[in-house]
Order: sequence, then C-alpha cells, then structure tokens
Amino acid sequence: MKKESRELLFYLSLFILGLLIRLYKTISIELETAARIIRYLAPITIINLIIYRIVKMKRNKQIPSNFSCIKLEINENMIDAKDVGERWGILINKIVNMIPNFMFILKVGRSKYVNRESIGYDLTLWLWGGKDSEKKAYEIKAITEAIIPNFNARILDKKQCVEELRKIVMFKQPSSKGKIQSVEKVLNLPLVAERNTVFLRGIKFSAPMSHVQGLKIGYLWPGNKNLPVRIKLTDFLSHIAIFGRTGSGKSTTAKRIVTNLWLRGVPSLILDYHNEYRDVIVPLGGEVFTPGVEISPLTINPLKVRRGIDVDEHIDFLIGIFEDTYSLTQPQCYMLSKALKNLYTMFDPEKTEPTLNDLVDCIKNLKEHSVSEYEIKKAILRRIEMLTKGQLGRILNSESVWDLERILDRPVSIELAHLRNDEHRNFLSYIILKLLYDYRVKKKSETLVHATVIEEAEKIIRKKPEGQMSIGERVVSELRKFGESFVIISQSPLDLPRSIIINTATKVIHTIGATSDARVLQGQLNLNKEQCSVLLSLPHSCALLKLKDQPEAYPIKIEPPKRTLKINDLLLRNLRREIWEYTS
Repeated sequence: MKKESRELLFYLSLFILGLLIRLYKTISIELETAARIIRYLAPITIINLIIYRIVKMKRNKQIPSNFSCIKLEINENMIDAKDVGERWGILINKIVNMIPNFMFILKVGRSKYVNRESIGYDLTLWLWGGKDSEKKAYEIKAITEAIIPNFNARILDKKQCVEELRKIVMFKQPSSKGKIQSVEKVLNLPLVAERNTVFLRGIKFSAPMSHVQGLKIGYLWPGNKNLPVRIKLTDFLSHIAIFGRTGSGKSTTAKRIVTNLWLRGVPSLILDYHNEYRDVIVPLGGEVFTPGVEISPLTINPLKVRRGIDVDEHIDFLIGIFEDTYSLTQPQCYMLSKALKNLYTMFDPEKTEPTLNDLVDCIKNLKEHSVSEYEIKKAILRRIEMLTKGQLGRILNSESVWDLERILDRPVSIELAHLRNDEHRNFLSYIILKLLYDYRVKKKSETLVHATVIEEAEKIIRKKPEGQMSIGERVVSELRKFGESFVIISQSPLDLPRSIIINTATKVIHTIGATSDARVLQGQLNLNKEQCSVLLSLPHSCALLKLKDQPEAYPIKIEPPKRTLKINDLLLRNLRREIWEYTS
C-alpha cells in the first residue's frame, strides 16, 4: 500500500474510532442528542483533513518539479565499502562531469547480506535542473552500462521516484557551491581509505608529509580540519603561483596568504586589478590606495632617481618599461633613450625632479634628419603625452609624495581597476615594481621580509621570444635573492613565461578552464592523466597544492580569512584623512 493511502486510512480510522466511542457512551440517548454529538465531531474531522492536506503540500514542495531518477544495482558482491568506493569512483567522476548544469544527489543503499561475508549495494541518482533531465538520465544509463557491465541500471517512473525520495528522512536540494561536497555527505563512501592515501572521486592522491611549522592556508580535502596544510616561510622565497579560472577561489587563497603572512610579521603589497582586497587589508591595519581617483590618491614620479641608483641603469629600466608597455621598436627606444639622457643632463637628479612634461619638451627639441626620424618622434610623443593627461597624468606627472619605506612595512593594496585603460594599469604596475626593485637591491636581505601579490600576472610578466626577458620576469627572477617573495596569480599557465612556471616552487591550482592548461601543469605537479583530470571541475576554494619538498600535488580546501570588513569609498576617504595622515 502506498504511503499516501496509508496516511489517509489512518485519519479516517481515527475519525471512525472517535465516532464509535461517542456512540457507545450515548447509545441510550435520544436521536437528537446523537445528532448533536455528530455535529460536534464534524469540526474535528475537518481539522484532521486540513492538517493532512497541509502536510501533503509541504512534503511536495520538497520534491523538485522536473527530475528523473536512476536506480543502479550491482550484481557482484563486495566485501566492504572500501571496495565499493574504488569500484564506483570512475563512474561517479563520469556522472559529475556529464551534468555540470544539473543538480543531483546520490544515495547508497546496503541490501541484505548475500552470504556471511559479502554485502550487496545499490546506488540511486536523482537528477534535476533542466528541461532534458529525462534525456540525460538515458545518457547516464548508457554510460553506466558501458563502464561497468555488471550494473543493472533502470530508470524509474515519476511515482517510483517520489517513493524513493521519501525514503530519505530529510530531503533538501544540495547547494550549487559544489556537487562534490554533496556527494561526500550523502554518498557515505570512504574518501580516506588508507593512512597515506587521499581519495577524490575515486582517484588516489598521495597524502602529504605533515609540517608542524609554517603558514597554514587550509586543510587536507576530502578530510577534516584536523589535517592542516602549511607552507614553510622559506618556500616563499621561491615564489608561489596560483592558477584558476574566474570564480574558482584564487583571490580567497591570496587573501589567506596575505593575512597569515602579516600575522607572522611579513607585510605585503598587492597590485589589485579588481579592487577586491580592501576588505582584508583595512582590518589588518594596512593602507589602500586608489590612484587616479580622489578617494585615497597616490602620486609617483617615474623619472625621479632615488639615491644610490645609477642614472644610466635607471634610464635602461625606464626604456624597458616603455618597450614592454607600448611595444616600442628599436629605433623608437633609441630616440627615447637619447631624450632621457638629455633630460638628466639638464636636471640634477639629487636636487630636482624632472617630470613627464619636461620629457615631452626634450623629445620635441630633438632634431630629426629624415622623414622616418620625424615619424618616430611623433610616435613617441603620442605615447608620452598620454601619460601627462587625465587619470594617469594626476598620478605620474607630478612630484612623488609616497613614502616607500612606509608602504613596504605594512599590508598595502593599490587598486588599479579605477584605471580603465589596460596600458595605463600595466605602466603604473611596472613603475611600482621598479621602485620595489631599486629599494630591495639597495637594502638586501637573505630572509623573507616582504611579499608582493600580482593579480592578472600575464599582463605584467609577459611572454617574449626565446632569449629575451620582460621587465616583470626580470624583477621576479632577481628579487628572490633579496628577501622578496612574489605571489603570481593568473588564469592560465600558458599565458606566462615557461621560466616562471618552472621556478615557482609552490603551486596552488584551482579549477582551470582548458585541458591544454592541465597538460602544461601535469608534469609540474607530478600527476598522472587521471589525477590531472580533477583540475577541470574542482569546487570553489578547493585546489591541488604542490609544495617544494613534496613529490606530487594533493587536494586541499582553502580556508577564507576571518578578518574581513566591508569598506566603501566614503569610509576609505575618512581613513585617508584621519588615520593614514594624508589629505585627498
């Protein structure tokens, strides 16, 4: 008998029983009195029926309106659940990758003992979230029978689906944050089957060697928070690379690193291309700059020569910045170098600061001896004059007012999203990296003293023809000898120079968007083809971590920083005026 019929029969039996009790006590009473008793019981009956209806409606709301159900039964016997987990791992992985736009829930049932040792298992899959859920169900049935012929897969009709759903004590639709987490909680399979092995979707990963000391960024996953994952501070000098597509959790990882570094006394500088770090930096007691916008302004003179820096070396660095930003040709670089040398003969760098307007005047005063030189001169002027106007002009075409030592002794975020032009953002980033380079080379340190986070690193650390090195690549490769660590964040490893991928000892890989990226990383992470396939569909804030002293990568869950605070522009402006001792 169906569950609905049993419930209805229960309520009717309750009504009849109450009626009989009343009639038994009033059997000798006149008919009018009996009629009164019946009128008394009628409201009770109506109330019972209303309650039944409400319960039924509430239960039906828990069931999706558009779904299909597949029942998978295994015909061979398993000794224990560990064998089931290994046997079904490939199938579960296939199902997860087949239905990225659907929600699903998996349930494993244990049937009766087949004999004294073996236990039979079955698996039920509910699928919903799209118009073609029934079509998907048939596709999954075909895939199942192709992978594991011993499975007996059958698609249930709607009534059978509802009955299967009601066997669960509390049915809730799993959240969209991660299908794998839903599988973990409901599937009830052993995800950690051995002491030195981690199972993720039935794929084995070697468990890491535990570090008592180091910077905690999360915990072993699948697992629990009793298995923390740490990065040794000495490994930061070999730099960290974070890869993952948009929304995979790259910024969460970087925020966690910045927060824990500061708790260890190591400040950070963030080149924030998306203005998303202020909620972490301010609670840590750091500063946020908004160059080009009068909220928390910043001015830097790129032509200023710091004490102890050779003028010719300074000119070569500036030429490299202009070349990487604006793709200058060799004749254009030569003419710009000539103008810069004339500029520094006119101004004493130790007494006065030449500005970009002065550089424009020097370029205009250069004599051209041919039409080609005239065209080169005009091309350079078009690029330099852009730096003297608008947002970038307010930042670069004036005297420097920022204190570099103050900037580098606390957490600092420089928000670049206010600059709409990519070339302007990249140019400003290059100038900041140059200042950092000059400072670190002069100070020198063999231990970790500072970290720099570079968002959208492919725009700063550019790929160049073999044998050539961009300014960003040069800064990253040289500064690790002087106590500076870089956290390099990018969506794809293919967009970065090969030397950067090889020389970053620690790698955190979130979900990536292409199999070509997975192939590039496979050798660096020391993974086999099956393990590498996991990179295409990791949940948010989950990643594969490759440490310097670990033989291969393993799955982890990143813990978001706890110290966060929503900071709007008004609060940022007030902090600039009252606390950071600057006026807008």
